Amino acid sequence: VTVHDPRPVILDTRLRFPLKALALNSGKPPWIITAAKSDGEKKQELESRGAKVIRLKTTSKGRIDLPCLLKYLARREINSVMVEGGARVITSFLKEQLANYFVLTITPFFVGGLHAVEQLITNKKMGRNIRLSRTKIIGSRRYGRDLVIWGEFQ
Repeated sequence: VTVHDPRPVILDTRLRFPLKALALNSGKPPWIITAAKSDGEKKQELESRGAKVIRLKTTSKGRIDLPCLLKYLARREINSVMVEGGARVITSFLKEQLANYFVLTITPFFVGGLHAVEQLITNKKMGRNIRLSRTKIIGSRRYGRDLVIWGEFQ
């Protein structure tokens, strides 16, 4: 399925999204997913600029409940998402085993101080095994100095 104009869905538990962000003025207006207790005034300001602010339940650690988010999106006929985020967001999707495919970009620059993916711990008490040890590389391509590899989790 090719999507030419995807819906931006932004996870922002504390509703810190900048009021001058370019995402508010390009393509489809973003949906900003936030915690139930986020700032009501900021919500109104973002919505007056075209965003749709959606309050969803959070985990015990205060993060957006990802299965709840995906169910919300599915009810609105969004059945495929591309996760682009920092270490915490990506790791959360991987820990919850909510990813089927991956795209890894390797670039010759080091940016930031976090690992690309936080440590993934298998919680045997919960009977969960993280299935990240097996992947199938589907393809790769160089873009200038960057290398992009894509595949699927098995």
